[in-house]
Amino acid sequence: MIPASVGFQCPDCVAGARSRERRTRVTSRRVRQGGAGRFATLRSESATVLLIGLIVIIQAADAVSLGRIQGLFAYWGLAILDGQVWRLVSHVLISGGILSLVINGFVLWMFGRSMEMMWGRWRFLATYFLSGLGAGVLMLAAGPTTAVMGGASTSIIGLLAANAGAKFHDREDAKADVILLAILVGFTAFQAPAMVLADVGAIVAGGLCGWLWSTQPRTGGRRRGSLTRSDQLHLMGAAGILVVCAVVATAAILVR
Repeated sequence: MIPASVGFQCPDCVAGARSRERRTRVTSRRVRQGGAGRFATLRSESATVLLIGLIVIIQAADAVSLGRIQGLFAYWGLAILDGQVWRLVSHVLISGGILSLVINGFVLWMFGRSMEMMWGRWRFLATYFLSGLGAGVLMLAAGPTTAVMGGASTSIIGLLAANAGAKFHDREDAKADVILLAILVGFTAFQAPAMVLADVGAIVAGGLCGWLWSTQPRTGGRRRGSLTRSDQLHLMGAAGILVVCAVVATAAILVR
């Protein structure tokens, strides 16, 4: 028998009551979560995997629509000058063909996951999209206005440049990264010379992101909500890159 506040309780009764209590807690927790559990599972997925999945879905939708998706979201200088400014960013989700899709997906899978683990989800995604934006802005400012491109590959080049930028910041050996970037730019120059500017823009934006993510704030200061001092510094730096791109793009639209 087990002593209780009033009298005694048998061990079997106590064990049964505890078991029912545990089941009740688990069941009530599942009821409270409801459909939110599915969204929590989605949020827990790797951003790299979600990004690859989104690119694949867009490629499939483009095939079904006979090229209409690419025609709406790919980079096209003349369309941007005509007001379709979303193309400066949306082109990063366009691969341009099955072979490019396979290569882009493979490279993202190989390198994206480690970068996401190193920098975190939002920094990884910011690097990807800011690199693509940098590519589009430089093309708009100095490239041919008739150029059309799917820019997923340029954003991946920006990710590789970000890795090099982080190494430069930390004074690590980045020769292999620089050689790889030079090879990729050389391949673009051989295949499509007009697109070299896109690679350069992605390298500049991506390299700045990598340098920024490796920069840590000085000690002191306050934490704001769930944002650490590093988060605040990195968000301000990313916003600065975004503002510079917006200013250059606006000037290019007005001048050209």
